[in-house]
Amino acid sequence: MTGTYLLTVEAQDKLKAAFNWGAIKTLFSVYAIFIILMLFRQPDLWVMGTFTLIILFIAAIVWFIRLLMPFALSNTAISITDHEIIRKGEGLLTVRIKYSAIRDIKEKSYGLIVIDDSFFTTVNYYFSKYRLTSESGIIFIPAEIEQYDRIKIFLASKQKEHATSLV
Repeated sequence: MTGTYLLTVEAQDKLKAAFNWGAIKTLFSVYAIFIILMLFRQPDLWVMGTFTLIILFIAAIVWFIRLLMPFALSNTAISITDHEIIRKGEGLLTVRIKYSAIRDIKEKSYGLIVIDDSFFTTVNYYFSKYRLTSESGIIFIPAEIEQYDRIKIFLASKQKEHATSLV
């Protein structure tokens, strides 16, 4: 099962499209609130409308900057060796987790999250906003990556193998 697995071009486009669609929905929601407030034209609502317009403008700038930046998760490469799993990619922190150090594997609808046995990694998993791309003890494996099902089965067997060796 050793090797390096990448996201296909279609999967990269799918991840980028999902991110962009979320940003577009947010912008339209804020804009709709602004329009509704302007339709009522009450003095108290003008302050809210101006504030909403400023927030909309800031959100549009942030969204535009994010479009110009490379989308880090789309560059994910997962390498599986005899002793560890490695996540690397442009714009990503390179993370190595030995199979014996895997504490938990969480399966989400968007992929697997492999967590090492460090206490601080576990705490950061629950409280950090950027845990999937910047945390050193967490590896995110997108569901669209090549051989996803085989990787999932392989990691589960490695986790079970090391769990039974501790008993």
